[in-house]
Amino acid sequence: WGAALLNTLYAYNTGSDEERTLNKSELYYLVRNVYELQNMQNNPDEQYLLGRDIDASDTKNWNYGAGFAPIFGNDATNYAFTGVFDGNGFKIKNMYINCPDGEGVGLFGFTQDATLKNVVLEGGSVTGYSYVGALIGTAMGTIVEGTVNDVSVTGGGEYGQAIGGLVGSADGSKIVGTANAEGKGTGIAYDIGGLVGAATNNSVVIGFTCTDNKVSGENPNGGVGGLVGNADNATVKGYNQGTVSLTAGGLGGNFGGLVGHMGGTATVSGFNLGKVGSDNATNAG
Repeated sequence: WGAALLNTLYAYNTGSDEERTLNKSELYYLVRNVYELQNMQNNPDEQYLLGRDIDASDTKNWNYGAGFAPIFGNDATNYAFTGVFDGNGFKIKNMYINCPDGEGVGLFGFTQDATLKNVVLEGGSVTGYSYVGALIGTAMGTIVEGTVNDVSVTGGGEYGQAIGGLVGSADGSKIVGTANAEGKGTGIAYDIGGLVGAATNNSVVIGFTCTDNKVSGENPNGGVGGLVGNADNATVKGYNQGTVSLTAGGLGGNFGGLVGHMGGTATVSGFNLGKVGSDNATNAG
């Protein structure tokens, strides 16, 4: 971290694009470019505020083609982001992450007891193996409010799991969001959802997907859903307007407009307006 960032509090104001910070009552560190965004890895328990729109297009050239390094992603087995990130309604544009063998892949790889709010992701692509989402790979005990627009999220391969447009895996978390993205599970992938791949352990998912949202699975062994791929002891509320498709081959699978597969005491309410189809599925809803 540069001294300028570490000494900057929420009330710092250099122009009209940061005027929103004046209404914040807490103290934050401002994040004003993609480098400061990446450097949140160094201080995971702090409070951060996005101070302007960030164009992350150059991340496609980072790390020998791997792009932006997920904040506590991949090998972060014993670490997680535990702070607060307020997107402040500004946009993070054209983020590129390419970790096809990674687990916990997204802007944030792993979060625990964290809060992420007012986050808007626009454009770009995120690729991983398991626990893949545009915003968070795995969210544990986390409160999330975010929007994903025109982002491609791809995960899977042989037995990859939990691929979501916004969050890959939600464990004991509350997720409120909207998605207009493309979520895809390749190979024998488990649990693919427009908003969340897998919601478990009393998680709550509330939101909707737009008409251009696309969720697809190739040979999945689990659920493919417009909102959530697999809801196990979770609550899901909202509606889907996007397309849900499953190319099951010889395996079959579960798919639905809202939720692909339900387990435990899952509760689902809402409606589906999108197209749902499969060439060979075990269960459809």
